[in-house]
This record gives sequence, C-alpha cells and structure tokens, in this order.
Amino acid sequence: MMDPQRENHDGAIENCSNAIESNRSQDKPTFLKEADYQVNMDFYSTSCLATAYQGKKDFENSKKYWLESTKYFPQLSHNAYLNLAKISYLTGDLEGAGKYSQLGRKVVESSGFEKIVANRKNPASKKIFMQDKQQVIAAEQYYLMRLSYKEMIWNFDIGNYKRAIDIGNEILKTEYIIHPGLTVITGQTINSVEVGTIADING
Repeated sequence: MMDPQRENHDGAIENCSNAIESNRSQDKPTFLKEADYQVNMDFYSTSCLATAYQGKKDFENSKKYWLESTKYFPQLSHNAYLNLAKISYLTGDLEGAGKYSQLGRKVVESSGFEKIVANRKNPASKKIFMQDKQQVIAAEQYYLMRLSYKEMIWNFDIGNYKRAIDIGNEILKTEYIIHPGLTVITGQTINSVEVGTIADING
C-alpha cells in the first residue's frame, strides 16, 4: 500500500481505493491481527485515503473517509476525530472543530482505548498511545478555548460586559495542556500558556 506520508497522494489514493475494492469483493473481509484484537483492513484503507485527500487539500473527500474509518475501529478512532477537527478549523468551522475534538477525547478516555493500551506489551507502543491521548486532550482544550474566546468577544460587542469578563476569567484560570506535536494550522501556535496567564495566542 502506498504511503501517503511520502506525498505521492495520487498513488496512495489509487492503491488504497484498489485495496478497499479488493477487500469488499471477497465473501468475508480481510482482517489484520493486532495484539488481542482484529482490525478490518478497510480501517487502514479508509484512513490512507483520508490522509491522501487531506494532503491534496481535498477536505470534502478527506472528511468523508475519516468519518468512514471511525466505524471500522471505534476504539482507535481518535486520530480520525483529531483530523476532522483540524479540517473543520482550517475551513472556518470552529464549532465543528470543537465537536470533533470532544469526540476524540471521548475515545481516548474510553474503556476500549484503555484496554488496548494496557494490552500492549511493547513499552514504546504504550508510550505512543499515551502521547496520542495527550495530543487529543490538548487539541480539545485549544478548540474549546477558541470557542470560549469567540463567545467572549460576542458578549463584549453586544455590551454584555459582565458575561464577557466571566468568560475571560474562566479562560485565564484554566490549566491547558501543551503538546509539542500538536499543530492546528501552519504558522499558528500557542507560544506560552500557563495557569492564570495566556501570554500569546497567535490568531
């Protein structure tokens, strides 16, 4: 299967589409054994297509396949939701970004996800899953903070100053997780967030 990370997006789309067609043409779909669970190969093929289309900035098709991938392996659908949140944010849908990031957090805090992590025998593999969890939580906090900021500005603009101040104080006293691998949009990062201080929010 073509690796979409190598930026051969068209090649990845062709190969992953063929893989889906081949898997669905069989009487029974092919499953890949992963530790103590089995995964329908369509999970990997749809994720591959979603990644490739996202690389081409074809966000409509990317969202379609990210959403499809979640039904094949719900316990590990956090990456799909993280990307759906990012696409929503990039296309100006802040509410969608908040919604998908919340769904991602539900996944990484679910018993199904925790069971998968607990059964990983390789410490490095466990560490990756835990880093994924922190990244999802950091993303959710970021998007929800942006939604709160939007609400604060709206209340200020209509003259509801008390509500605006209350929202601002809630933002300031929240302890945010900063994940070094989290990129919500190129050129837009949170440089410093500490309890009681938002030193810089670019954008």
